[in-house]
Formats: sequence, structure tokens, C-alpha cells
Amino acid sequence: GAGTGLLGMMAAKHLPGSRSICLEMSSTMATIAQHVIWDNDFDDQITVVNDNSRQLPPLEPKANLCVSELLESGLLGEGWLSTMRDAWDRHLTTDAVVVPQKARVYVQLVQGEWLRDWYGPHDNTVKYWHPEGQHLAAPSAMPMHVAKLVREGRLKLLSKPEEVFEFDCSTPDAIPGPEGRSTTVCCEAYAKGTVCGALVWWDLELCP
Repeated sequence: GAGTGLLGMMAAKHLPGSRSICLEMSSTMATIAQHVIWDNDFDDQITVVNDNSRQLPPLEPKANLCVSELLESGLLGEGWLSTMRDAWDRHLTTDAVVVPQKARVYVQLVQGEWLRDWYGPHDNTVKYWHPEGQHLAAPSAMPMHVAKLVREGRLKLLSKPEEVFEFDCSTPDAIPGPEGRSTTVCCEAYAKGTVCGALVWWDLELCP
């Protein structure tokens, strides 16, 4: 997830004399990263590779630091865990530092009558409507700023936030295995109402 090369340049700036590899799957972004790195005179420290780290042969020598940005709105949709498992297996020293290290996922029950009308049943033939009147093809992510909706009274929080699960990638022993896992969460309601949806979000722990 090298993106425009910013993370690679930050690592190079704070680790003088180091060598960095910026990995980026998107060919367009990899080209942009290469030009940004050239323009900022880091090309003697940073090599841009347009590929996925899982497709590369094991690094030699192995890396002491892994800074990644493989996160999307659902946290794990871009393969963060599988990529980090492979990195620990083939690319990193046993005492390497990874950033970010941990992530926690939370859920909170909410009420909003427009949610039921807008999101509807999970059927790709159904058309849904944004609360502002914009027509969206199903299924669609919900473009919202929760604090604004709560202030406007369009969304009511019915329960306190509950932690759903936590991921730890800081060591090869801590990272979850490929078999996956399931969890059950009990949400304690503090307000009366009808549950129309579940608000899900996550936060990151970058360093120890």
C-alpha cells in the first residue's frame, strides 16, 4: 500500500542510510509514487515495485521495519492479515517492527427510520434511496458523517459502543491464523427505541 510514496519517504527521512522498498499493486499509483520519490530526491534510498508482497521472492536481507496501509472502510477487505502473515513468514526479521500493530472493531446500535426505507432487503435488483434523495444502485455503502446525523436528530444512539474483536500483527505469534474466527457481541441498550442498524467502526494502534 505504498500509495504516493509518503510512508516510504517518511521511513527514509527518519532512517538515514537505510534502504526501503515501496510496494504498490496499482500500476498508476506506483508510477505516481516513483515520480514523487524522484521529485523529493529519495530515489537513492527507495525502490518502487509495482506488485503484491505475497508475489515476491523472500527479501534478502530481511526487513527490520514494515509500514503498511492495507486498510479500507471495512478494515480487512484489502487483505491486511494475509499480507502480514506472509510478511512475517518470508520478509521480516524476527525482531522487526510493524506499523500499524493492532486494530479494534466496535459496534453500536442505532435508530433511524430512514435507514429501513433506504437500505432495504439485500437484493441487487432493488434500488435504494439516499436520505437526501440521491438514487443509488444496490448494494451501496452509506455515505454519512455520524456525528452530524446525531446532532440533526436523524440518528439516535441506542447502546454504548462494544468491542467486537481485536487484531494484533505486532509479532508472528500474535497475528490471527488463516482459519478465521467468530464472535458474539452483546450490546447493552441505554435508550428506548427500535434498532434500525448497527454502526461499525475501527481504530488503530500504530505503535506500542
